[in-house]
Amino acid sequence: MSSSPYQYTGHAGVSIAFTQPLCCIRAKQQLHIAETAPNNYRIDQPRIMAPRLAVAQHDLIRDMILAGTLTAAQMATAAGCSTRSVKAIRSNLRHFYITKAPANGGGRQRSITPHMLDALREYLLEKPSLYQEEMALFLWESLAFSSLHTASAGL
Repeated sequence: MSSSPYQYTGHAGVSIAFTQPLCCIRAKQQLHIAETAPNNYRIDQPRIMAPRLAVAQHDLIRDMILAGTLTAAQMATAAGCSTRSVKAIRSNLRHFYITKAPANGGGRQRSITPHMLDALREYLLEKPSLYQEEMALFLWESLAFSSLHTASAGL
């Protein structure tokens, strides 16, 4: 079936040529993708996600959900989106009372409270040229807080 060690031809007459030898399994996988994909699909194209719904689409779906007369498939057809999007928006309305879920808080949880931050700011107004170690010492001495995590903390 193959005409050279660097070329593989599949059942539908689609052939893939390689510049370097590849294992036969990988070549067959790429050929299967090429044979089963639509005509406008290229293997070397990056896959991108679908665009997000516009604000007008969110508003339209929200109004249709609140009216309660259409099914999810009918709403998706009217709004030009998938039924999965309609179901996600319905879930967001049920849980958060808005069509989009709120953003998740990212990053590490704060180890300093707002009260400690206010005290540190007042102290920095008096002494603006403090080093970070001196600020940590101030917090440790005045507020019984240590910003340093020691190895013996878990013992």
